[in-house]
Amino acid sequence: MIPQLKSIFNQNQLTQLINVFIRSVNPLIATKQNLFDYSGSATGVSPLTIDDRIGGVAEFTNVIARNTSTTLRLDSNIITATSKIIYTLRYSGAGFPQILSHSTSSGRVDFRVANTDPTLGSGTATNASLFIEYQIVG
Repeated sequence: MIPQLKSIFNQNQLTQLINVFIRSVNPLIATKQNLFDYSGSATGVSPLTIDDRIGGVAEFTNVIARNTSTTLRLDSNIITATSKIIYTLRYSGAGFPQILSHSTSSGRVDFRVANTDPTLGSGTATNASLFIEYQIVG
């Protein structure tokens, strides 16, 4: 028992306080543990479907021509029009793909991806999978 609290509260009050704290914190910890779920992974050409998962890695095998953009779609039965998505693009290959924007609607999130050459050279088409790691947080 913490000595400072013992001098302020009697044993019964302190026990009640600890129980209230535990009842309040346990649901929050459970929510945090579920936040980073990477079980929803799929590979293929857009659109990819990952149902009942709040996070994962979508491996898009689409080729994006140089100096063009395309939409890569991730379908999921738990995405709503107000869902918030945290995402990052991982890529190691030719070309310079980058996510320009994303939008959500009921059942899907669309990632607008461009393959542009920042040196203003001729560039090249992508030649490797684009991995979009994602978490649905709301």
